[in-house]
Amino acid sequence: MIGVDVQFDLREVDSLLTDLQRKQVPAAATRALNNAAFAYRKALQAEMASRFDRPTPYTLRGFVIDRAGQGGTVNPAVGQPGFGRPTPGFGPTGSPFLARVRLNSDVNKSGLSREDTIGHQFTGANPQFSGFERALNRIGVLPRGWHIVPGGDAKLNAYGNVSPGLIIQLISYFGAFGEQGYKANATDRSKARRAKKQRTKAGFLKINGVEYFISRGRGEVTGRNTWKSGRYQHLPAGIWSRRGTHGVDIAPVFLFVRSTRYRKRIDLEQVARSIDLSGIIAREFARALR
Repeated sequence: MIGVDVQFDLREVDSLLTDLQRKQVPAAATRALNNAAFAYRKALQAEMASRFDRPTPYTLRGFVIDRAGQGGTVNPAVGQPGFGRPTPGFGPTGSPFLARVRLNSDVNKSGLSREDTIGHQFTGANPQFSGFERALNRIGVLPRGWHIVPGGDAKLNAYGNVSPGLIIQLISYFGAFGEQGYKANATDRSKARRAKKQRTKAGFLKINGVEYFISRGRGEVTGRNTWKSGRYQHLPAGIWSRRGTHGVDIAPVFLFVRSTRYRKRIDLEQVARSIDLSGIIAREFARALR
């Protein structure tokens, strides 16, 4: 689990309190822990917005809070303790003196959780393979253990992510849909329609649409779905697009790269140390003792 726990041990304080104060302190400790958890999550969101390239709202909402004490859960969209109805899957820690800030454990359409998709940003480990990468690996397009990175011809959305439409189009083009989606795989006829091939008056081949092909990397003999099959390839490994007269307008859509260990971009403990925990505790205890 990726996250941070904040907790109290009140045994040393207990002997210094009156009976009346002793009744107030547990509630104060619970409020302080929960306020600290929300302050910590806010600081994490600010750090993610600063260090990540155009993070999506889905990414920024990645951390959720398990509140200290009794009383159910926190809706992560609300942003304040004590508001909103409980959300299934976000349970309290079970301890009155423990609050937890953690990455949400829900999964996306590819069956990946946020720990799979962005967890490496906080640990420095290798990211998990995306559904697109697994589909390409399954049909032998992407070498085992390699990842893909967008090339110059990849369509990106406002957040700098690859368009889902392009991914679906390429999965269909290369027949990477599983058995349940075989009807969605592109046929040779549908590929020809997408290419919109014509001949000029001089008899030159012209691609008004787009063709896609795979390069296995420089110096390697190419295979199925590749351009100039059977010849030695000079392009880096990846998925490429081909357009124009003679199909000479070539651009990388995705490049294949060997898996490398990521650098940890956000230190969770360092962000935690930036929170004024003592100030939060002092305010809540002063309120209780009053």
